[in-house]
Amino acid sequence: LQKAEMNPVERVNLMMDCQEDPFYFIDTFGVVYEPRLAAMSDIPFFLFDYQKDVIMRVLQAEERGEDLLIEKTRDMGITWTMIWYILWRWLFKDKWYCLMGSRKEDEVDNKSPNSLFGKLRYAFYTLPTWMRPVKFRKSENDTFMKFMNPDKMSYVDGESANPNFARGKRVSLCFMDEIFFWKFARESWRAATDTSPVRIAVSTPKASSFARTLRDSF
Repeated sequence: LQKAEMNPVERVNLMMDCQEDPFYFIDTFGVVYEPRLAAMSDIPFFLFDYQKDVIMRVLQAEERGEDLLIEKTRDMGITWTMIWYILWRWLFKDKWYCLMGSRKEDEVDNKSPNSLFGKLRYAFYTLPTWMRPVKFRKSENDTFMKFMNPDKMSYVDGESANPNFARGKRVSLCFMDEIFFWKFARESWRAATDTSPVRIAVSTPKASSFARTLRDSF
């Protein structure tokens, strides 16, 4: 990284390596925010094997056009893993469109790192300035529940849980965080059927008929 700060050729090589390898990208640039550690709330994000497995499964789901359910416990960093994967796609893939959803609007975007877009912004703005899209302008491309890469024409949109979640949209990947706790989980999952060939549902466990049905379907 120090070489890349000084040498444009090193930057190009680094960008090419990152474009080809999400693991390399995250292990090199990844940072997560942990407010419970007051002495060092910004923590380098080095992937555990199970997080690499999640990324590989999401990659395979995209390649095959399949849905995926990821059940987790708290503090496994799965949401951060998904955020950094989405940022990797947003940075390097042309015309890639992601829809992120969560239980409430505040959990989708409230400008803090507690929300999905807050995490996405945090991850993006920790990157060196030379790695950001050349045409990116914060006032134009970073707005409420919307993040745009003008160089690649890639987008990340947001939406809170509702019975018609994602209906009428067309996206490359639909990320539904903590779906078992959505008020209209079953309706939202069905409504997103035609929105994307890849629906990624992530949640901590919850006893419900929908959770059991969805788990059994995989």
